[in-house]
Amino acid sequence: MEWFRVESVFPESEKVEKLEQFHTRLFEKAITMWVFAGCYCARNSTDGRISERQLARLVPTIKRPKPVIEALISCGLIDHDHDGLTMHDYLDYNPSKTDKEKWRDDNRQRQQDFRDRKRNALRNGVTNGVTNEEVTEGCNAPPVLSGPVRSGREEEPPQPNGLLPLAVWQRWEQEFGGPAGDFTSQLKYCKAVADVVNQFPNPQEVLDSTVTAYFKAKKRPTLRFFAADIGDHLPRTVKPPKQPPTPEQQWRDAEAAKS
Repeated sequence: MEWFRVESVFPESEKVEKLEQFHTRLFEKAITMWVFAGCYCARNSTDGRISERQLARLVPTIKRPKPVIEALISCGLIDHDHDGLTMHDYLDYNPSKTDKEKWRDDNRQRQQDFRDRKRNALRNGVTNGVTNEEVTEGCNAPPVLSGPVRSGREEEPPQPNGLLPLAVWQRWEQEFGGPAGDFTSQLKYCKAVADVVNQFPNPQEVLDSTVTAYFKAKKRPTLRFFAADIGDHLPRTVKPPKQPPTPEQQWRDAEAAKS
């Protein structure tokens, strides 16, 4: 299943206000056509490109689509060039076709590696059990582990400048499928990010600065849409409940009021 991402402040954006102000009669039809166009681009991995003919056929209830398309172009929601039509800033908020193919290949390879490791573990377990039985007694005893036991992969240490390294995001995207992965993988992706951000004394500030910096540099623009989900895994400071005033404090407040 493909997703078309829209920022939560889209209804209050300047382009939408301009569309509502100068094309009031076509406003609802234009917004419907724009959303349908985004779904079409995401479903077909066109990187935001769409022909005028295809755009006119997306919403069957719009009998005269040309004025609606012109309204979207005049307000800047759709760009027009010699090659056709393009949704404005589509790749800033949605993964490209190349990124989707890479995430799918990485996810497919990760699943295959997991199956191979599981198959080899079962095979080696049977072989070792027979060998240990024949050689000597006591070889089946579990090994003694020394030192701390580490589970999972080791993350890179936090950067001193308060930004998480770009390599961390790339490795998580390869392992969990990135923003193009399924819902379960996206939850694991957000949890992995939160585990590293929690190493800082100010995790929420580090998360906000990292998301803002990478979004401006256009390195990980889709990370902006996971900021709220990542923040759900961060510890929240809970204010202690307000204690009722003691009798002594009540007496002092009463005396202060009289004076």
